[in-house]
Amino acid sequence: MTKKPVFELNTSFLKTALLYAADKKDARYYMESVAIFKRNDHIRIVATNGHILFCALQSIGVDHGYDQDFDKVLPATEVKRALTGFNKNFASALALDFSGPDSRKIILNGFQFDEVEGTYPDTTRVVPEKISDEIAHFDTKYLDVLQKSCKALDVATNNAKIHHNGNNPALISFGLDNCFALFMPVRPGVVHNKTHDKVLSEVRDLAGCTGPAAQYSKKTKNAA
Repeated sequence: MTKKPVFELNTSFLKTALLYAADKKDARYYMESVAIFKRNDHIRIVATNGHILFCALQSIGVDHGYDQDFDKVLPATEVKRALTGFNKNFASALALDFSGPDSRKIILNGFQFDEVEGTYPDTTRVVPEKISDEIAHFDTKYLDVLQKSCKALDVATNNAKIHHNGNNPALISFGLDNCFALFMPVRPGVVHNKTHDKVLSEVRDLAGCTGPAAQYSKKTKNAA
């Protein structure tokens, strides 16, 4: 007899994935979610808003008694609700249960809801095959996501590293073997389309190093 399919999902991965899911303003409703993919004896937890992506891999062993692979797309709002009612002092995982009579019903930490309809995008297509180390620009709002990711994963912020990749997705490593993130680069705005020399000249003027209102009319050896 097949055991009912109940799987333990790492809460650190779920909390981090929520940072990468699309918000309610996105027309792609199916990306306002956290995707769970079971393959053999592993589960992947994936989330993306089209600009950033998080992926984590956790082992579920071979004694779960459920041989079928599956793709489940959980609404981000319901995952957040389940985590809100979670007591981290008792366990480090949430139980994912979809053994009810309705195949679309999911129970997560006691909360029942419907999974998201639709097919989750194939995120493997954006994973780079090589890293160029070419410096790129990123939307600065995602620096906050990176810092919060480190907190959710319980790693030091200086463990996170951006592997620059030019116009291609940049790999973010956290010093862990079982998860990563990707950041898509952006084109700098028109106001930033200046040469390094031009930007540096303007900054030196603003700082008072040079220009019409220099901070020091005559520099001395002791000048700060």
